[in-house]
Amino acid sequence: MALEAQVLEPAARVRKLAEHSAEMIHVDSCVPIKRYFRSGKEMIKMANIYFEEEDWERSFVLYNKYITLFVEKLPQQHPEYNQSRTQDIKESKKTVKGAFPKAEETKLKVKEKYTAEYEKWLSEEDSGNKLGTGRNGRMKKLGWKRRRDGGEEERLQREREAAMGEEERQTLRMERERQSLEEQQRILEQQRAAILEEQRREQLALEEEKRCWNLAGKEQRRIDAEPRNNQTEGDVTGNREPVIAPPRPSAPTVDRSLKIDRSTKPNHLAGSDVSPPLERQTSTASGRS
Repeated sequence: MALEAQVLEPAARVRKLAEHSAEMIHVDSCVPIKRYFRSGKEMIKMANIYFEEEDWERSFVLYNKYITLFVEKLPQQHPEYNQSRTQDIKESKKTVKGAFPKAEETKLKVKEKYTAEYEKWLSEEDSGNKLGTGRNGRMKKLGWKRRRDGGEEERLQREREAAMGEEERQTLRMERERQSLEEQQRILEQQRAAILEEQRREQLALEEEKRCWNLAGKEQRRIDAEPRNNQTEGDVTGNREPVIAPPRPSAPTVDRSLKIDRSTKPNHLAGSDVSPPLERQTSTASGRS
């Protein structure tokens, strides 16, 4: 194990491990939310396996990563979380509820392990200091004291940074909530504007239809008011003047009671019943006398 890890006190070492596991979680909004739910199931499955094998460090890291992902990261950073299936959200919350006690249990186990390693390291350091003589031994003791004091100062500094980080995380969380509310408000405004636009279009369509019906009614009244004799074949009302057929042609009528003067006909047309011309009649009359 590295010297730096051995120098740290067990509590500080556990805290650093938890911070490191939480920093490993990054949420990408381009990745579908259902993939995170599937990865979470695999993560908690491996954590349970390590827990059964008493691999406390890996189990603690996975439990801590799962809790960080589904309690802090996804609900605040992924836009599709609130639109996820209700069943997936309920299952993740149930799993988180069961992961908390196991995370605390593994944390205690890890702390016990780190404490044993830390005490072993202290024992080895004390043995080395006892073997040292004169100035060299005193320098070793002084160096250990400085490292111990430095470790304490480093621990206090990390606690202050953690406190400041918590405030920053709180500020960031509030900022994300504000942005989320603004986004929801913007979506509501867009939906409201779309509804108003649709209502306006429907109103315009009704007004246009009403105007067309009014024009049609005026035209019908105008046509009904016109005289019948002015109607034409193209009249939209269908009222036409009756068509009178011309009289059928017939033979001319001859008055047979009138006497026909046949003397006016030429001789070659005159029959036996035709009287001779006037001159011949005169000469005949003169001879007889």
